[in-house]
Amino acid sequence: MESASVLWEAITKHFEAGDGINPDYLLRELMMRMLQPNEKVDAYAEDIELKVTKLRQAKGDFADWQQASLLLFNPVRVFPDLTREYANWLNSHDRKTLKLTTVLQRLLAAEHQRQQLESQSQPASRATAQVAHVTSEHQDKGRKRTKQQRKRNKGVQEKKARTNCGNCGGDGHWWSNALRPPASR
Repeated sequence: MESASVLWEAITKHFEAGDGINPDYLLRELMMRMLQPNEKVDAYAEDIELKVTKLRQAKGDFADWQQASLLLFNPVRVFPDLTREYANWLNSHDRKTLKLTTVLQRLLAAEHQRQQLESQSQPASRATAQVAHVTSEHQDKGRKRTKQQRKRNKGVQEKKARTNCGNCGGDGHWWSNALRPPASR
């Protein structure tokens, strides 16, 4: 019974170390934070900075190079080329040499480039959408079959290519419905 109380004391000591804040939970929350497609890079960087500050206050270790690396890897959905470029950079460099200011400048430049591309492609996409709408309006006309055409369809029995039986040679039934002729011995 004494070992259970010792274990309980160790657990409570661990979780009450940072004012009831678990640094492992904060680290997980920080690592899982991804840049969303419609989110600004500034807001994302401020949120990451706030989470890193909370983690450091809860006696969790998180260096600046780790924060910079996180800022480059987590926007993979929004900036896949930037993330790929960073992964290639890591093949020949040490990630501890990464500076937070450089990473923020690179992210802001990528966001600006994305906004430029979106603004250039918007007028063309609107015209394409209008043309698609016009063509889809008239697409249904003339395709509906008339009542006479529907009546011309043949029934299931008429569609069957073979109406004679494979076993007995008779007409009007399938081979599975016919009795098999006795086998000759």
